[in-house]
Amino acid sequence: MIIDGDGHFFETEEMFEKYMEPPLRNYRPRLLSDDQGYNFWVVDGQTAYRRPPIRGAGAPGTAAPPGKAIQSERRASMGSQTLTNLKERLHDLDRESIDVQFLYPSFLLHVNAWPDGVLARGVCRAYNTWLAAACAQAPDRLKGVGVVTLQDPEGAAKELARIKELGMSAVMINGTAGAP
Repeated sequence: MIIDGDGHFFETEEMFEKYMEPPLRNYRPRLLSDDQGYNFWVVDGQTAYRRPPIRGAGAPGTAAPPGKAIQSERRASMGSQTLTNLKERLHDLDRESIDVQFLYPSFLLHVNAWPDGVLARGVCRAYNTWLAAACAQAPDRLKGVGVVTLQDPEGAAKELARIKELGMSAVMINGTAGAP
């Protein structure tokens, strides 16, 4: 059995639009594109993510679904990269002979650096809900790694318990994964 213990995907606006609680939904992360076709995230009116200095997969600083400028450089389809088409993701796993994949975020890897802990907690909650639902469609192949933010220790403890209830396989806290 081949296990990919560090599979990533690009978060989409849909997970925040659909799953963030109504009081925070207006403050959700936004995906913007520049005039050159690069995508980047804006959180609370700010971005740490800029257009990458180089093209292609692995270009630093993006953490966003590739825009028109770099999509052609990717091996996997957009549906596979964003988990919006699980059939495509599973096909890609089959092509790579991967039996099970643990799924981590891209954009939310740095959620603990956000200044607004309330927003970060709401974003993590939406992400965890969305990812659990996605992985439930292929539970033998896809294993979700939940995310918590440490700005609110009490809220983090509650979200950790919820991650376990959601059936996630692991949790990422400040860049390190472990059992929920």
